Amino acid sequence: MTWDSTYYKEHATAQETSALAIIKGLNLRRDEAILDIGCGEGTVTRHIAERIPEGHVVGIDISEEMISLAIEELRLPNLRFECQGAESFTLQDTFDRVVSFHALHWVKDHASILNQVKKVLKPGGTLHFLMVSGGDERIGEVFEREPWKSEIQNYEERFFNITAEDYQRLLKEHGFTVERIEKPGLIHSFRDLDHLTNHFMTWVPYATGFEPSRARQMALEMAVKVADDKAEEISLETSTLLIDARL
Repeated sequence: MTWDSTYYKEHATAQETSALAIIKGLNLRRDEAILDIGCGEGTVTRHIAERIPEGHVVGIDISEEMISLAIEELRLPNLRFECQGAESFTLQDTFDRVVSFHALHWVKDHASILNQVKKVLKPGGTLHFLMVSGGDERIGEVFEREPWKSEIQNYEERFFNITAEDYQRLLKEHGFTVERIEKPGLIHSFRDLDHLTNHFMTWVPYATGFEPSRARQMALEMAVKVADDKAEEISLETSTLLIDARL
């Protein structure tokens, strides 16, 4: 199952909001060089490029669909996109910062990610990662219910949870100085069940391998579980891992 780039661009507002809040706090210089790993369809990457008009940004993603949409719709002189994976990318550029938002929980080998980052990060450069860490118990309950559990069990695992302790160890092993590791709970509000279901649909098809119609049935069940009889202004808290480190 591949990503639906157009659907993601329209409905991944929760992911975009939290990423932009972090970017705002980085106090970027106008001339920085920045790599965005797992850039998706490039909306957040474009925001970064607009903040550094004298610098440049490269966005990479393993999804051809995502990168094709980014190249087609987002054209700035200091912005480019390439279809490459987080564990094995090759770039001639060097960067002041490497960032990744809501992407690396889909990648298994974080040691390889850090090896690649070291190759392109300038001495003294920084990385800033935000990824999902753990899951909402109510969503987990739906995954454990039948028929979903049986239908998913033979599908390749796509979500990989890593702890703050493990990531701190990995960073030190790869020569990084850890500046911050936190586990903030990001709270997002959704106006109704349909809005929340659309949010879940940005990732459920990929995580389960279901075709869109089947994935939407599961996403709706998840939304009903989270809403707990609320018809509007539904809140969802997502456990995340927020990391800042310097080379």
